[in-house]
Amino acid sequence: SDTCVSEIAGKSFPIRDWSQCGVLIEMDSRAYHIGQQVPITLKFKLGRTIKDVQLSAEIVRKTQNLIAFDFVHMDAQTKAHFSKVLDEAIAQDFLNSQMA
Repeated sequence: SDTCVSEIAGKSFPIRDWSQCGVLIEMDSRAYHIGQQVPITLKFKLGRTIKDVQLSAEIVRKTQNLIAFDFVHMDAQTKAHFSKVLDEAIAQDFLNSQMA
């Protein structure tokens, strides 16, 4: 959906799928390896505001054009913030689906 995009090393990449545990990002995977830890910023468009969630993620799978990341080392404050933003995003997606 257009609700969320990822940012890695200052570049934006589309997200194929996401959850509280990880994210699947469409990107050229050649410069990355399995087990590598990468800082990711998820940018959620909620109404007229953009909410950023900064996470540390580890590459668990990759193909030529997709990388699957698991979120790692999430402290309680980050977990709570991420959970709140996800709840808002899910509610917004649901509302949008009902109005389509």
